[in-house]
Order: sequence, then structure tokens, then C-alpha cells
Amino acid sequence: YVFRVVIVVQQCDPGGARNRSRLILRLPASEKAVCPELVQSEPCLLNTTCFTYQYRVSDWSTCQLSEGAICGEGSRSRLLDCVRSDGKTVELQKCRQFGLINKLQLLESCVVDCPVSCILTDWSPWADCSHTCGTQGHSVRTRRILQEAHEEGRPCPSQLTQTKPCPIRPCYMWLLNGWSACTVEV
Repeated sequence: YVFRVVIVVQQCDPGGARNRSRLILRLPASEKAVCPELVQSEPCLLNTTCFTYQYRVSDWSTCQLSEGAICGEGSRSRLLDCVRSDGKTVELQKCRQFGLINKLQLLESCVVDCPVSCILTDWSPWADCSHTCGTQGHSVRTRRILQEAHEEGRPCPSQLTQTKPCPIRPCYMWLLNGWSACTVEV
């Protein structure tokens, strides 16, 4: 006997059956010989005689930039697999074959922020001394943050105020004695 076997594989329908058939290509030479059955059937058993298929997509990759770039626009991607119900990864064509239409986006644009260093104002002029004499006087100057650091840029310093002592100057007090008696000048 010469047979051509045709296997019809369908997406698994537990409780259903799958069939295969064969065609007689040449009749037996003896009339007493009987051809075996032309159609065979067996129940559909998930992960044994039949499988279901589904797409599995990976997480997004990191943002890929053009060669030599450290920031700016780029693209990121994710991978697509076709997974059989028993967990085995199979060729993508299997998922397409069963009408699992791929509507997943696998490539998209992204942006890597460019590093920005902290930007500060210039120091203000030194303020007047807090005391005009003695050793306790000090002068202060300040600056402000105009732009906070971003990404890998140089961070802002924690000190935005500077203080310095003032030159030591002696403090004088005038001591006045009481008034003298009034005198008349002639």
C-alpha cells in the first residue's frame, strides 16, 4: 500500500476530536486484501494531542541612541514570541497560522534626557557688617539655584551662603560727666 497522510491540526478544542485521512493512491493487487480505514480520529487533549498558541512580548529594552550619542532621541524595542500552551516557544508562524493577529507595537521612539549641571547665580556682594565695632561682626553673601542638576549633571552645592568675620574695630564709649554749675560770663 502507498498512502499520503494528511494531518489536519486545529487550535485545541478540548472535548473535540481531531482527524486524519489518507487517500488510496493504488489499489491492492489482490482482491482479498482490504485497505485499512481511510479516516482516523482521536480526542483533543490539551498539551497532548493538541495545543493552543499565544503571543508573548518582552519588556521594553533600554533606549538605544545613535552611535556616539549620550542623550537625545532614540528608539526602544521589545521581542515577540509565539508560545505553545505547554510553555514551549515555537516559530511565530504558528501564531499567525491560527489567526492570532499581532497588533503589538514592537518599536517606539524614546528620549534619554541630557545631563544638565546645576546652574547658580553669581555671589551677591558682601553685606554690611552686622556690628560696627568689636569682634562679633560678620558679613554675609548668598547665591541662588537657577537650574537644578538633571541626570548625570554636576549637582548643586549644599552651601548657598558664605559668612566672613569683619575687621576688628575697637568700640568707643564716650563718658560724660555731669553738667557744671551755670556761670555767668561777664
